[in-house]
Amino acid sequence: MSLALYISEALNQTNAFVFSPENPVPVSFPDLVFGDSIPSQIVLVDGQGAVAGDSGAAGSTVVVSIGTLNASVWSNSNWTIASNPAGWTGTLNPNGDDLLALFDGRTEMYLVIQIRVTDTQGNSRTYTAAVKIVQNMNPSGASTGVPDNRDGEMAIANGSDSVTVSGLALSAAPRRVIINIQKPDGGSNIFGTVISDSITADGFSVDLSGATDTDGYKLEYQLIFG
Repeated sequence: MSLALYISEALNQTNAFVFSPENPVPVSFPDLVFGDSIPSQIVLVDGQGAVAGDSGAAGSTVVVSIGTLNASVWSNSNWTIASNPAGWTGTLNPNGDDLLALFDGRTEMYLVIQIRVTDTQGNSRTYTAAVKIVQNMNPSGASTGVPDNRDGEMAIANGSDSVTVSGLALSAAPRRVIINIQKPDGGSNIFGTVISDSITADGFSVDLSGATDTDGYKLEYQLIFG
């Protein structure tokens, strides 16, 4: 499972994480699991439906850190420039004794995540958000390192007027499902509605406002728990 993190340059740096380039509405940062490794992509968007021109610019760097307001307990600077969409790829893998010590007997806690983007001139912007870190425990007390799926995407077949996401094998049904329909160039403006009774730990179903008229449509989703 990979994670796409979209950051809007049009919003305040403490409220800049958005659903997608085409739907740049603010969203909460997804929960992370201690010890889990999630391949991730960071993309800057312009707030008007497109990827920002400086996203993934040559010579730019990214550092991601997690901690309290005053100190970092985990950081990762191994982010590489990527394309399609332009941005940076790396791994979110919160771990280590400093982070573990903050649990202090709890199974979850809220910390601050910071993403610092630096351009070739040395100018930096830091985007921050609250993030919940979960320590999943098995009966023996060892961390499982197996997270629930929190977001994803799937292709929608040509001629479909509905789509079902299944096989998620979550530990519990999500409290809320946020969706977005991506269309190919020249495609129709189709929106989707989640069927509330279909939401389970296995997945959910979406009715579309019309049938897709070609290949290339995709369903993006984010699952909200707690």
